[in-house]
Amino acid sequence: MSDPLSALRVAVRELLLAEGARRLSALVDGAVVEMVGAPERWAVGAQEVRAMRLVLLVDPTAYAALSSDPAQLSTVRDAFARAVRTPETDLAGLALALRLPGIERGWHRAYRDAVPRALPERPEPEAVLGGAAALLDAQEQPTAAAMLRRARLEGAEVPGGGAQALVRYVLRLDPADCARVDKEPTLEERLRRAVRDAGTRAAATVAGVEIATALRPLEASDDAEARLTRALTALGAVVVPVYRDDTRVVLSFVTGGQLHQVEIAVEGAGTLDASASLRWQAEAVPAATVARAQVEDAAGASLVAALLCGSR
Repeated sequence: MSDPLSALRVAVRELLLAEGARRLSALVDGAVVEMVGAPERWAVGAQEVRAMRLVLLVDPTAYAALSSDPAQLSTVRDAFARAVRTPETDLAGLALALRLPGIERGWHRAYRDAVPRALPERPEPEAVLGGAAALLDAQEQPTAAAMLRRARLEGAEVPGGGAQALVRYVLRLDPADCARVDKEPTLEERLRRAVRDAGTRAAATVAGVEIATALRPLEASDDAEARLTRALTALGAVVVPVYRDDTRVVLSFVTGGQLHQVEIAVEGAGTLDASASLRWQAEAVPAATVARAQVEDAAGASLVAALLCGSR
């Protein structure tokens, strides 16, 4: 017998048989002995011994018998310990392993060849949103479903979720829908629950669903102040607003190295009306007042800006 581990198994089988443990002897006879890992170095007094860890690979019947009776397993372990104990060797441990059908190996070997199943990727937010809308359709909630079809959904994993990922969603509703939801808590909860149900999966839990308004590009202001500011800037002036209330706006601007001020007044404020010409005030800083109606469009603002920048 050329295999030392097979020889060891036979020796333990015969030892148990000689001690009257026929059933255990038969169980060991049908097993396979494996050595795992490198031998450990133990200091025993002044000597050093090599202690090895063994695995007893058995079929399901033997595994059930030995694993359910600690005393019998202890008897087998003791027999192996006595068989390997010499002045140079000892037993560090004997583990019981189930022989897997078809491959005749224990899991301690087979797991290396097992290919982990890839977890499914997190669904795109659009898919979650579509599933949530379909769920609300099925629940006969057309108003809520229509809101989701006008909405956008953002999703991100929350760090520190442990073995199971945590996903947080932000549901961005149309501004009018968002305002309505603020007044109807029941509708808000219905939307949250639908997104949560659609976004939950085996490998992830929905940590939360936040309601927010939709993001849109900021539209450029087109009031009198903005029009005149753009017109002055187009002529190379540097413009700074210095005062603003409901009736007037005062802008300071620099052109040609000279500081100026211009006041935009509401029609009827002071003595100006829509047809009034620019009125310059005799102050240390040249200043003018225009009616808001004089810069009611881009053309008017450009004309006023040209007059302002061409005057002293």
